[in-house]
Amino acid sequence: MTTMGERVRKKRKELGFTQEDLSGPNFSHAVISLIERDRANPSLKTLEYIAEKLNVNVNYLLYGQEKQIDLSNDITSKLAIIPSLLKLTKFKEAKKAIHEINEESVNTDQLGEYIKLKGDIEVGLGNYSEAVSHYKNALIYTTLLNIETLIEVYTKISDCFINLKDYQLAIENAQQGLLLFRFYQSKVNPFTKLQLYYNLSLSYCRISEFKKGLQCISTAFAYMEETHCYYFQNLFYMLEGLAYLYTSKFKEGIKSTLMAIKHMEKSNSTELIGCHTNLGILYREIRDYKKSLVNLEKSLELSIMHNNSWNLLNTNLEIALTYFLIGDYKSSEIICQKQLENTNNRSELFVKITLLLAFIKFKSDSNEEALELVIEAEKLSKAIGGYGLLSKVFILKSKIFNAQGNHQEAINALNTALNNCKGDSYDNLSFFLE
Repeated sequence: MTTMGERVRKKRKELGFTQEDLSGPNFSHAVISLIERDRANPSLKTLEYIAEKLNVNVNYLLYGQEKQIDLSNDITSKLAIIPSLLKLTKFKEAKKAIHEINEESVNTDQLGEYIKLKGDIEVGLGNYSEAVSHYKNALIYTTLLNIETLIEVYTKISDCFINLKDYQLAIENAQQGLLLFRFYQSKVNPFTKLQLYYNLSLSYCRISEFKKGLQCISTAFAYMEETHCYYFQNLFYMLEGLAYLYTSKFKEGIKSTLMAIKHMEKSNSTELIGCHTNLGILYREIRDYKKSLVNLEKSLELSIMHNNSWNLLNTNLEIALTYFLIGDYKSSEIICQKQLENTNNRSELFVKITLLLAFIKFKSDSNEEALELVIEAEKLSKAIGGYGLLSKVFILKSKIFNAQGNHQEAINALNTALNNCKGDSYDNLSFFLE
């Protein structure tokens, strides 16, 4: 009879897992090695963790009593392996495993799960359009008898559309999931409902429907209190703070963002970068520049820690803006020049930094340098499709032409700015209009 260690090793190799794959949050691959050589006596909790990853019963690991199924012939067992591969982020291996299953041999009652797994694999690979196609097919084969799976699929479709930046379709699918939840909520995990509320809130905010976003967030908080389930609480607070920023309710935004930081500060997550950036902007809007800089510097520190280039550039822009608004043009100019010299990413952030530097030059009466920078910003905006920034480009152009005495060109530039004006609810370059 085989030992427990031999059974762990045998099953692990059957699935193509490494010892590292089986390691957990509280034990390393070295512990797995000791277990396989029968030199360690793992706790029941550890065995349950390993058994779940190996897709076997704990009794099999302990006593070898679970009946082993021929994986080459049993569809159920083959399908059961795939979630384990997904948990281990082995998406290519999962795709290979599911392609080895003949779809025609899958029972009708398993077909919905089979197609959903195909979608899960594509999500793991970052192929969101393909995932949506699979999930929609999965809906066809998933009945109301499997209501939890049905709602889960609508949640996943909503997630995909958020990643595809199609927020209207994300809203429609989140609403469909919530509609089903209304009639079958006793059978569905509350975590799923909060995920749907978050997707809905986020999507509304992404299309600037902040009032609807805030209503969804309020409903989600009420549901948390009702169920004592506080899933996503930190992200809801972060989103609420951002929505208040864009609706110019800065003090309310500060309260919400501080709550978000309170719930995620120990985690050092990348979301914490965004929270401190948002808080820095909110404090700047109420002219508390000291607290603004403290939070933006914290965001910069976290961006460096996480090696997050986009947040690094964004935070530097916000710090430069704060220095500019308190009249420290020199510090603002140094930051802008350093970012333009060290950044190859020609994004909207790069254009904004170029425009800010141009405005500093203009305020310092260096009109020729300012005009050169504005022309460069105009070219970059058109090249990257950043037409929302063109209004700022032409407003600044108009100011420079007017200062140079080119009044007709100034009027022409101003008319062009008006034609490109988007009228966003919040704009960190709004001082261009002053």
